[in-house]
Amino acid sequence: MLVEPHDQAYFLRLYDRLYPEDYMAIRRVGGYEMFQAMAKLGERVSLAIVHAWLGALLFSATGGALASGVVELYREDASAGAITILAGSRVGSLSERLFSTQANVVFGAVDLGPHSVPVVAVAFGYEYNLPGQVITAAGETLEGEIKEIRYLSPGSGFDPALKVRQLLPTSGGAPAQLDGLGNDLGVPRQVEESDGLYLLRIRAVPNAVSPVAILAGVNSILATYGLRAHLHEVGTPSLPGFFYDAGSSADSPQIPERNFAYDMDPVARPFDEFKGYFDELEMRGFFLLGVPAGLDPSVYKSIWAMVDGMRAGGVGFDLVEEG
Repeated sequence: MLVEPHDQAYFLRLYDRLYPEDYMAIRRVGGYEMFQAMAKLGERVSLAIVHAWLGALLFSATGGALASGVVELYREDASAGAITILAGSRVGSLSERLFSTQANVVFGAVDLGPHSVPVVAVAFGYEYNLPGQVITAAGETLEGEIKEIRYLSPGSGFDPALKVRQLLPTSGGAPAQLDGLGNDLGVPRQVEESDGLYLLRIRAVPNAVSPVAILAGVNSILATYGLRAHLHEVGTPSLPGFFYDAGSSADSPQIPERNFAYDMDPVARPFDEFKGYFDELEMRGFFLLGVPAGLDPSVYKSIWAMVDGMRAGGVGFDLVEEG
């Protein structure tokens, strides 16, 4: 589902439909700025509604992203001589939205600039997508929002004449809405986990606990690579007695491949109780998950986190590389 916000032109057309034509014709000659301003506010409200709507849905929510852009550093005079502004210095807007410079800026002895420098926001959020310089229809120049130097990295030269301005908008900022949805379900993001893998873990939460559900959840991650996992439960042919001694002391002859301690009956064969490393309940609550070898460590972390979140309480498991 594609949801697009309404722009300023949409709201201006709306006003044309709501008000008599002769009234609007007069306003277009003088006083139309009020309608343009209201339409611009409507555009921003519409954009906020779309962001909130898409961020509330798993299929469209994304992880956090830092806005980036370019600003200019310049000086009004060169009385301070040669200076260097080191990367990591902070510039910002009056609304306390701060950005960190990503490169050193060197001013020569008589150099006034301007010098362009890339900047990155210090936090996630749409609010860091700031407009740059705007020239109105009347020819008035409106400054970009980044116009204050808030902090200089240690070792930077100081010059009271140093200024910053933003000509172009910053872009790319987004809040961590997918993380919020995951945290609501008790599924935090793993370190360096991509949005795709994280989304698969979140979507697997309602379908949990059963062996089939666990295997399906893991395979949803591995499907990206064209691979599958294998579930080995204690007592099945692929895991006949892992962690337990084989055979009953009463068997004659002993047939280890058919009789394991997980089959023990403490009433009928009390002399076999010494064979279990775990108690009887724990022996029924363990499984191995066979996963393909050679994958990126982040994939194994995502698989582990998914299984750990889906398994029933008290059930142990481990991952084993296969192939």
